[in-house]
Amino acid sequence: MATTWPQMTAWPNNLYKHATYLSNYLRKALKYIKSVTDQPIPTPLVKTLISAIYTLLKKVESTPDNNTVMQALVAIYGDLKTTATTVEIIATTIQKSAIATQQAATISQDIHTITKEAAEAGKATTTLVQETNIIAKAI
Repeated sequence: MATTWPQMTAWPNNLYKHATYLSNYLRKALKYIKSVTDQPIPTPLVKTLISAIYTLLKKVESTPDNNTVMQALVAIYGDLKTTATTVEIIATTIQKSAIATQQAATISQDIHTITKEAAEAGKATTTLVQETNIIAKAI
């Protein structure tokens, strides 16, 4: 059975799938070329091959290299670490603020109690002074 030129397929958008399809296509094309030793390869088939390789190379060119991706990930990691530290500081500050607010509320209640007691003592003192004045006038 004679080897035929491989059928053209739609080239996948995914870079790695495209490379896999192209590799398989090239293997089959090479097998065909070896089987037809003295015959020229038809121009449309060569155009298909060149087009597939060109498209793959354009995808490779537009794909960021690993160093760029790694630098971006390191920067993101640093930002996340800074954000986590900031959140911890804010949480601690909020906790301290809540404690201070609770202490202020307790002090306010104590002051209210003391003020109430002082007012009652003032009333008692006023009553005693009035009674003392009445007794002093009577004497």
